[in-house]
Amino acid sequence: MRLVVHPRHRVDGFNPQRVKAVCEKHGWEFMWMDDERDRRIHEEREAKDRKTRKMSWGDSGTNDVPKSQSNRNQGQQLRSITN
Repeated sequence: MRLVVHPRHRVDGFNPQRVKAVCEKHGWEFMWMDDERDRRIHEEREAKDRKTRKMSWGDSGTNDVPKSQSNRNQGQQLRSITN
């Protein structure tokens, strides 16, 4: 579980050490809201990257184009350039 704290409490006299102690007592993770936002954005981007890679190349994680496919594409490109 995570306790997410609004950034306005960094400047309003709020004592983060007291809240961190409560979080530690209950096994919660203390996190500032802007740090949580960054964490979620990063997590979402990683998920999209994994999904895109899986859709494009399976789960192999490689971007190697089979040689026969590469040669076929080069031939098509040459024909379109020369025509």
